[in-house]
Amino acid sequence: MFSILFLSYFILTTNSLSINIIDKDLNKSIDKILFNEENLYISTNNILHRLSSLTLNKTLTPLEFPKNSHIKILLTISNDKIFLCGTYDQGLCQILDKNFQFIINSTFPIVANDPINSTIALIIPEKNLIYFGVTYTNEGKYRWQIPNISGRSLNISRFMKILSVNDNDDMISHDDLSLRFMSRQQTTFIVQYIYSFYTKNYIYFLTNQPNDNEQKSLITKIIRFCRETSYSIIRTYTEIPLKCVNSDWILKTADIIYNRNNQQILIGYFTRKDGTGGTNLCSWNIQNDIDQAFEDNYRTCYSKGIGQRGLEFIKPNEPCRKDESWSIPINDNNICPWIISDRLPYPVGGTTPVRGRLLYENIIENSSVIKMYSFNSMILVFQGLTNGTFKLGLFDFEVNINWFYSYQLSTQASILSDIIFDKNLATFYLASGTKVYRISFLGDCTSRLSCDECLSSSNNPWC
Repeated sequence: MFSILFLSYFILTTNSLSINIIDKDLNKSIDKILFNEENLYISTNNILHRLSSLTLNKTLTPLEFPKNSHIKILLTISNDKIFLCGTYDQGLCQILDKNFQFIINSTFPIVANDPINSTIALIIPEKNLIYFGVTYTNEGKYRWQIPNISGRSLNISRFMKILSVNDNDDMISHDDLSLRFMSRQQTTFIVQYIYSFYTKNYIYFLTNQPNDNEQKSLITKIIRFCRETSYSIIRTYTEIPLKCVNSDWILKTADIIYNRNNQQILIGYFTRKDGTGGTNLCSWNIQNDIDQAFEDNYRTCYSKGIGQRGLEFIKPNEPCRKDESWSIPINDNNICPWIISDRLPYPVGGTTPVRGRLLYENIIENSSVIKMYSFNSMILVFQGLTNGTFKLGLFDFEVNINWFYSYQLSTQASILSDIIFDKNLATFYLASGTKVYRISFLGDCTSRLSCDECLSSSNNPWC
């Protein structure tokens, strides 16, 4: 059961920057954090807590789960409902209200059922649809039934059913919104899903996975398929390598920000694949870099007829073929209509990586998370290290991150990747080890008598 072991409040001042910190020890390692207005929802082993976002005090009796349960997905959906999936009962999902009252539970497993392998989720609000990327596990007898990628309904009447392209949930057709590896590859070709996002026309997943079926090396890839649900995933599925610096580095976490032209920018934090640490941060313009690389890859296969279709773990390989529809330029950001054709082999893989722009590197630093947040006209950078230190910086959209603050948390443990930033209160919520922290930076501004005094005497960007 939940117990309050420690609560502290103090003000720290370093280089004229004051911060207010509250921390609370939950006495168990923290898995996930969710912020919803005045409440923080914190999952630990077997338990979901609700705390006040202002004081970190308990506001509700904790919800307990079966022994050795871990929450894999913790999200807010419409009307302040909580959507969560855990390792219990082979990986079920459920919806609760904000007071932990049960609404509905899935009757079949959805997510990875161990604490190590990945599950990520992406909600498409206007369709009441959620996409999952799930790493295969060998735990339990139902794992072969779980697709690697699937689009499932959030409607109560058909909760967690995989959508068919004809939207008939009474049957699961060959053209449903799911992607399954071939049976002989499913248990050996292991893909870890790291991040997911969407644009107007496409759904994207970022992965770490074997380079090919021989599994000689591990690489980072970006996956894309069409957002229009009248297409099956496999018909428009494609993937290409994503590279930051060189092949010694793989993705740890990622983020999406918008540049001054309101274009989506992918930010990827990479670490050495041999586990020796280091930090590299790279960026890609989604439309100009990534989508263009996908189109170039399709054109190599469909316009030039060069190479093999690839992706043998999904479908047996076959040669690329020229097609007249790809003989002319496609002046459209949505190439989905040009992909769907019975004449064209699918899905299409690529071997040429799309290379990122290096924004920051540190060969000895061991990071656990890097997140970016739009704040007024700035991009605020939060970096969490494995020793419990966090750093704050400003990104100028060119090539520089200007770090202005660093602080060592009391836990001296790795900072969890779930970093929440409340712009209105200039406050971060984060976890390290068994502790959750509320870190606010407004105090330094409110102590000043005028804007001029604040700007001239403080390095606080909120001033």
